[in-house]
Amino acid sequence: MSDDLIRREDAIKAVEERSFAVRDSYTVKAILRNVPSADRPQGEWKRRLVDNGFNADWVCSECGYRVKTDFVDYKFCPNCGAKMKGADDETD
Repeated sequence: MSDDLIRREDAIKAVEERSFAVRDSYTVKAILRNVPSADRPQGEWKRRLVDNGFNADWVCSECGYRVKTDFVDYKFCPNCGAKMKGADDETD
């Protein structure tokens, strides 16, 4: 079983859009509202030199996902969802 992060409001909306019995949909929505939120990992973009130092890419410190660009401004890792301390705001 995967520990995918989902948005609670999206899950509740999905329940509302299905043809559950009214009583059952209230129960499912109540359960979803009480599920604790997932702790989002905190990551950091790490700059990595490639091609003998002529180019650089960025690697997520949590999962190793690589972004091939000179700079990265993703606030979250597109692969693992970690909240990123960005490469473009290294003063934090």
